[in-house]
Amino acid sequence: PWFKELGFFALKPTASQRAFYREIVDFDPLPVLTSLSIPIHYFYGAADKSQPTAASTAILDELIAKGESHLSYTVFP
Repeated sequence: PWFKELGFFALKPTASQRAFYREIVDFDPLPVLTSLSIPIHYFYGAADKSQPTAASTAILDELIAKGESHLSYTVFP
């Protein structure tokens, strides 16, 4: 549902662009995040309108609680 909010449909993308957008929309980062052991720190803005900060940090909190201690984040006002 959020994809329509980005306005890409107004651009009338080509077939190759649609395929690229579909890859982005269908990408699930969780398998990658849980396969890595390197430290990853995310930076969020509390009022960011292009990124659901609360939903993203909730996912990170859940992963950290499950033992993914290499993940961390900071939310800036």
